[in-house]
Amino acid sequence: MSAGVRASGPASLASLPDKLKARIVAHLDEISLYADDEDWEEESDGGDSALQGKDSTDEAKATSLGANDAQLAVGDMFASPEDQRRSTLSAMSLVSKEWHTLVAPVIWRELWLYARSTESLLELAQDILPRQAEHVKQLCLRESQFDTLLADDKGDSLPLAEGRALEVVEAIERLAELGAWTGEWELRCARARTTLLARIVEGCPNVSELDIEGPLRILRRATWDVITSGEDEEPAAAVEIPEAEVANSALAAVKALGERVTALSLLLPPDDISTEQHAVEFLEAYPSLKALELNVFVAAGGRTETTVAAQRKALGGAVASLKSLEELNLGCSNFVDDELAHASFFAPLKHLALGEAPDLTFASFFALVNKFSATLESLELDGTPATTPDDGALPPLDLPKLVALDIATPLEAPVLSLFVNAPLREISIGECPQLTAKDVVAFLEAHKDTLRCVDLEEGAVAAEGDGADDAEVKQPEEVVAAWCEEHDVEFAVIEADDVGLDDDDDSEDESA
Repeated sequence: MSAGVRASGPASLASLPDKLKARIVAHLDEISLYADDEDWEEESDGGDSALQGKDSTDEAKATSLGANDAQLAVGDMFASPEDQRRSTLSAMSLVSKEWHTLVAPVIWRELWLYARSTESLLELAQDILPRQAEHVKQLCLRESQFDTLLADDKGDSLPLAEGRALEVVEAIERLAELGAWTGEWELRCARARTTLLARIVEGCPNVSELDIEGPLRILRRATWDVITSGEDEEPAAAVEIPEAEVANSALAAVKALGERVTALSLLLPPDDISTEQHAVEFLEAYPSLKALELNVFVAAGGRTETTVAAQRKALGGAVASLKSLEELNLGCSNFVDDELAHASFFAPLKHLALGEAPDLTFASFFALVNKFSATLESLELDGTPATTPDDGALPPLDLPKLVALDIATPLEAPVLSLFVNAPLREISIGECPQLTAKDVVAFLEAHKDTLRCVDLEEGAVAAEGDGADDAEVKQPEEVVAAWCEEHDVEFAVIEADDVGLDDDDDSEDESA
């Protein structure tokens, strides 16, 4: 057989070149295969029970392939409609040891430590991380007052200190070499969980990214105290366990990651426990942050206006003091106001994202963005600015390096003049009810010499006709697409995300 001629017969995964195998894995990680993964999701569904995995008739085969970890990932760590592509990757990891070796770093790059029972976390620490911890780059953490102890626990009551519940707690105490406990069973369970979480965090040597929800305070476990009013049911308020009763080892371990952390996504909800000070503590713990996403919605609670103002100012100062920050996403955080705009920033910021910020005046918005004139390359605006100056004057922003703009605005077309001097190459337009296709085309025309790519959300701007005849109305997407084709600019229509958070019926239809 001459060189370079492949033998007849079907090709196989095993015969592919190593570089091509790696490219296949990387490609599967980049795409979402929702429809294809539905069967895998159904087969692997089982929540924490999948972490047990010891009753499987294929246990020997899975272990021999080193693929049991992948099965666990399908059933427990990544069984969610938001990331079903990992189910496909897990299936690929079952092919052989070689494919498992290729896929494992991708599957275990993100490790979700919620919502997991303490029992499943124990198996993670004992059986999985000794093999996979080196692959973990991002940790996702959250604490809830209803975190369960056992895999089949429904979260409405704490199992008695006997049987499997006692075995799990005692196993953690032996693993972590905890001293004897003679106090309340509820607190003993809390100590076991927070200590175990700390051990998991400490056991992942290459973590550089954190996704955190809440202040990571230990919340006292409680049975559901249901207040019934028609069909509405609400759980009892969370009660924080004082450090004097149980030290929060998990929080200490997370903060101890220190300068290793270069990316942080932090959500603080209005739970009557979180305050801006919690966010400040995290930012102070990670001075080397390069990427920061903040969604701070803390309630005033029983604090005075003076205290709230002081803590918001402190949070703004903590953000401004991050000297290595290159990406900053402030979402719709309620601390974004005029005070923040006047903080002294030192970061060479390349990307800035702002959501709705009703307490940020136009003048402060203008000043804030211009602070990063020398470095800003990408700007994302969703509802900000909310108003224009009373005199109507809209001087252009000084952004000589801005090449990417993602904008959704309630304002009329003149707001686009803010970016007239920016050398934009990429423009993405979201919901802009006051704009027409004509406004968009005029904006694109002003940047035709540099523009390379345009994205337009479906139905984002108003349609307009060619005269009085309604039948001649052209869809905005058609108008913009025609301009882009004429100017050799890439164009894409982005499907609108119109599923409301409170519209359960629509959500179900969309997921179906």
